[in-house]
Amino acid sequence: MHVYSPSGTNRSSNVTTPLIIPDRLLRFLNTLPVVVNPMEWVSSFREELRLMLGDVDRVAVNVNFNCDLRNPLEYTPTVVITNHSSVDFEDTVSVNARMENSSRSDLLLDELSKQGFPFDQYHSPHSFDYYLEGIAYLGTIILFREIRRSPISEATIELMKGLEPFLSFVLSDLVARRQYADPNVGTFSTALQSLIVEFGLSGQEQKVVILQLFGHSYKEMAEILNISMDGVKHHLKMIHRKTGTRSYTELFAKYFLPKLDLNDPAEDEK
Repeated sequence: MHVYSPSGTNRSSNVTTPLIIPDRLLRFLNTLPVVVNPMEWVSSFREELRLMLGDVDRVAVNVNFNCDLRNPLEYTPTVVITNHSSVDFEDTVSVNARMENSSRSDLLLDELSKQGFPFDQYHSPHSFDYYLEGIAYLGTIILFREIRRSPISEATIELMKGLEPFLSFVLSDLVARRQYADPNVGTFSTALQSLIVEFGLSGQEQKVVILQLFGHSYKEMAEILNISMDGVKHHLKMIHRKTGTRSYTELFAKYFLPKLDLNDPAEDEK
C-alpha cells in the first residue's frame, strides 16, 4: 500500500509560466459536483476523477463531514466514523467507529477488507489523506488498478500530489455545504464522542450504538459486525447499563436530543 499525507502548504515560485490546462483536467474541473447530497456528490466526484486520471480502474472516497472547519487546530476527535457502503465498497454511508490509533488510510482499507473487498484483483492501492491546516482530517481518496493491467503510473501519482491543495479545498467545500445544510452533523459527532468518553464504551460498543442510532436492526448489526445477534444484544445491554438507560429511545432522548437543534426556523421567526 502507498500512503500520502500532504501537509497542505503551497510552494511559491518566482517563475511565471503560461497557464495551460490539459483537456482532461479542464473537463474534470468543469464537471465537479456542487450538490449537497453526500451520496450523489461522492458518486459523481469518484467517476469524474477516475476518468480524468485515465489509468485508474476504481476510486474509493471517504469524507469526514464532522470536521471542525472553524477550529481545525483544536479538532481532536476521539472517534472516526468511516463512510462507505457494504454493497458497493465505494459509496459513503456511515456504519462504524474507530479510535484514532492508525492512519486514516489503514482504517479504511481494513474496513474494506472486512467487508470482502477483492484486493487480490488489484495492484497495491495508492491512498491520499487530506487535512485542513495540516491537522483536521477532511477525507481520503484511494486509487485502485486491476492486476491484469499495468500499475498506476508515476505521472498519475505526481498529478494527485500536485492537486493536493485543490482537492483539500474541494473536500472542505463539500463539508462546509453539508454542515450548512444540516447543522446537526457536527453536533451529533460531538455528542457521540462525549458519550463514549464519559462512559468508557468499548470499540465494539461504539459500533453498536452508532449502528443503532442510524436505524439498523439487530440482524443488520450482526451482519455488519460479523457477530451473532446474541452478541449484539449483549453489547446493547452493556451500553444501557453503563449509561443508565433502558432503551434506544431513552438513550437518544437523554444524551443526543438536548444537544440537537431541532427547531423549525419558520417557528423562530414568529
